[in-house]
Amino acid sequence: VIPKGQNILLDVSTPVLNLVMIEGSLEFEDMKDISIDASYIFLNGGTLTVGSEGNPFQHKATITLHGQPG
Repeated sequence: VIPKGQNILLDVSTPVLNLVMIEGSLEFEDMKDISIDASYIFLNGGTLTVGSEGNPFQHKATITLHGQPG
């Protein structure tokens, strides 16, 4: 859980996480290829950022969801 008001800079690839709930912000650090693996990623008023128009992500970013189809 990333609570409202908290900003996390993801600088390592993750193992498979059960649930990532983002109420604050999660941003991929643009220093190397990076990945996040999770069963569910729930954006609850938060932000998930992988680069921007003015500062595009220069490496490989992978988001893999492992949840069951609905």
